[in-house]
Amino acid sequence: MPTLKTLDLSETGIKRLPSSVSSLECLTALLLSGCRKLSFIPSLRKLKCLISLDLFFTAISEAPVGLESLVNLRYLNLLHTDKLVMSISLMSKLINLEHLELGGPLYKTDVTVQGTQGLKKLEVIVAHFRDVSIFNTFVSFLGNNCATRGYHLTLQGRSYDLGPSDVLCNGNAIIECPMKKVVIKNMVLGNEKVILPADMKELDMIDCQQGTGAGPLCTVLSYGHNNDPHEIELLDICVYEDVEYLWCCNCPFCSSFQLVGRLRLSRLNNLKSFVSPYADSLHQSTLFSRLTDLEIHDCDSMETLIAFGLPALLQNLRTICVSRCEEMKEIVEEDHSVPELVGVDELMALLNSCSPPTIELPMLTSLELFDMPQLDLAPSDSEPK
Repeated sequence: MPTLKTLDLSETGIKRLPSSVSSLECLTALLLSGCRKLSFIPSLRKLKCLISLDLFFTAISEAPVGLESLVNLRYLNLLHTDKLVMSISLMSKLINLEHLELGGPLYKTDVTVQGTQGLKKLEVIVAHFRDVSIFNTFVSFLGNNCATRGYHLTLQGRSYDLGPSDVLCNGNAIIECPMKKVVIKNMVLGNEKVILPADMKELDMIDCQQGTGAGPLCTVLSYGHNNDPHEIELLDICVYEDVEYLWCCNCPFCSSFQLVGRLRLSRLNNLKSFVSPYADSLHQSTLFSRLTDLEIHDCDSMETLIAFGLPALLQNLRTICVSRCEEMKEIVEEDHSVPELVGVDELMALLNSCSPPTIELPMLTSLELFDMPQLDLAPSDSEPK
């Protein structure tokens, strides 16, 4: 089969590729995804035309001989190759690589991924990290790589199983992958700040602990570049111990991490408010100015969903969904401040103007509130009818 261009043996029980594969000099795609018993691949040195090599979920323990000779290789999938050990120098020789996927539960890729920093044509990368320092170094590389169009970076502290949502592409072609996503999972944060990519569009934080105490996100996260406001399409935080509020609103990071489109929070048992009670610049902030969807579940320490003063910043909010927040008593906090009065006229004017507060959310189309036993939607000074 000297003219064979595509060899797809995906999801088969093959244990060793025959040596004849080494002679398929016209081969452009070698697809072995899901061959979980495959432990041997013969020399690829002669396969100069090879563009796509998919080794997802195979049992290989060392890089195929001749991998560094694949000068036309553009797509390489090494996800879930848990036994594979690959040197930094070998990875750095794949200079035409455009799409790379690395990672597995045993984390043998922290070192390997350092070899990608010389790959100037790398457009799409899926990679898993355990070490914060290596993650931060790679993010700095992304910031200097003009070719990068998409990435899915996972920083995870314990072993994990790669689920279907983690597999973004297949080896049949170079797949368009515009996603720019970071996942931080099963981490104790605080010893070293995690640097986020400047153009990140989605941040997922799952089952993390804050080793620095109950501070805001800026105590564990950083941009490490300029502090211009950045648009984040989705901030999704689930099971985050210790944190009592998300933004301090008094630091460069919080100023730049404000333009969130969708905010989804669940099982943040100690969360009391989005914003620190010590924030002194909320009225000048663009916080939530781009927020369109707000979703809160199982945040049992929150007594108020939206602090007083925030509604004016929520003019683009379209949907609100809140459930199972057992201590929540009000959706929008009332103004409990006491104005300074200088005479009887001011007192009479205040008394005459007392009325239930008016909340204006002009774009709101959906409001879902359920399973919150403490919630009373009636204003405190109104009588039920």
